[in-house]
Amino acid sequence: MTTTISNPEVRSTDLLVHELLVQLRAAERAEERADAIKAELVERLGDGGKVETHEAKIGSLELSMKDKETVNIPVWAGVGAIAVGGVLLLMPKKS
Repeated sequence: MTTTISNPEVRSTDLLVHELLVQLRAAERAEERADAIKAELVERLGDGGKVETHEAKIGSLELSMKDKETVNIPVWAGVGAIAVGGVLLLMPKKS
């Protein structure tokens, strides 16, 4: 059973609420995609470095040691990469 709304103010309010709900769902999906991308980057890059764990067990004695290797990227390289990306975005597309 469908009902029609004859009052235009109510109809416009319903449309506004519907549009806001659609935008909210889109924002939630975008946030989920961003979280997935971030998780993928952390997995591939190792959250800033490679961690190796060395373990040894001698009788009832257990030893473990963690080594973390990191790669420091200079600030100028990061700024340069962002600048190059910005230039590529602003360049006209060749056809």
